Amino acid sequence: MEGSGAGFSRSVSLGARTGLRRTVLSVELCRLAAMGYEPRITAQTLLLLDALLDRPSEARYGLEIAQETELKSGTLYPILARLERAGWLSSEWEDVEPERAGRPRRRLYRLTGQGEVLAREALEAHLARFARAAARPRPRLRPGGQPA
Repeated sequence: MEGSGAGFSRSVSLGARTGLRRTVLSVELCRLAAMGYEPRITAQTLLLLDALLDRPSEARYGLEIAQETELKSGTLYPILARLERAGWLSSEWEDVEPERAGRPRRRLYRLTGQGEVLAREALEAHLARFARAAARPRPRLRPGGQPA
């Protein structure tokens, strides 16, 4: 089973003196979506999802997304990787010859069908939560931050 992309298990010793053994599960890692993986939804993730939902079927490259969302690359690319790992995005290398284009190939990202549905649900859920929070009555404060 090893090498087939599926997990495999083996028994290993926990110590010669104890005589205990346990089963260790090993899994091959690859660039496939992890079923059931729920990505962390941060404010930056919501910005990215909102931008992608503007044109959900269009493939877009990282710099274009960064300019639209104003997210730095150190924030943007880990989010793209998490969403791809969760199956919300798919990505592929641009089909262009770098010498002819005069630049390196770009990695293109697009929402999957499931990703589009989940992105809309995530945005709606967070917007509803913010609306509820905004509607709550707030205590009046005196100067200095003390309750009235």
